[in-house]
Amino acid sequence: MPAKKFDPNEETIVYLVVKGGKPPASQVLAPKVGRLGVNPNAIAKQVAAETQGWKGLTVTVELKIKCRKATMNVVPSTAGLVISRIKEGARTKDTPHAGPIAWSDVVDIARGLLEKNKTLSKDVAAACREVIGTVRSVGGHIEYEGEAISCEEMTEMIKDKKVPIAE
Repeated sequence: MPAKKFDPNEETIVYLVVKGGKPPASQVLAPKVGRLGVNPNAIAKQVAAETQGWKGLTVTVELKIKCRKATMNVVPSTAGLVISRIKEGARTKDTPHAGPIAWSDVVDIARGLLEKNKTLSKDVAAACREVIGTVRSVGGHIEYEGEAISCEEMTEMIKDKKVPIAE
């Protein structure tokens, strides 16, 4: 069976996983975008500029290529969203994220996941528990009504409906 002929008018979507603020290596991009008629060096510079707000975090970048023009969209993971909102100073590479994240930020992230259909949760409470699991995995804790609460306690409070969550 012959290979499908390249159509420059067809929109092609390419996903890249990159470190925020750093350009991906041209050698990695060349096989993915070179066959689509796009310059890998230009894409690398554009990716670095677009991911400046996610500096140091691993994010997914969605490239949409049509007519040899690339548009991109940063698709952060739940962990990236949580880490960006944890209140802590600079840290070294081997130090876990030990800062608190506000309860309102957890609810905002959960609502965003539901809106973008990036979760299998059916309601905001279940999505909040999912985000709390991510907070636990990165080493953070929840700040609720001025108190630092462990992720396990917060999950139990949600299950027992002691925390009001507007749907």
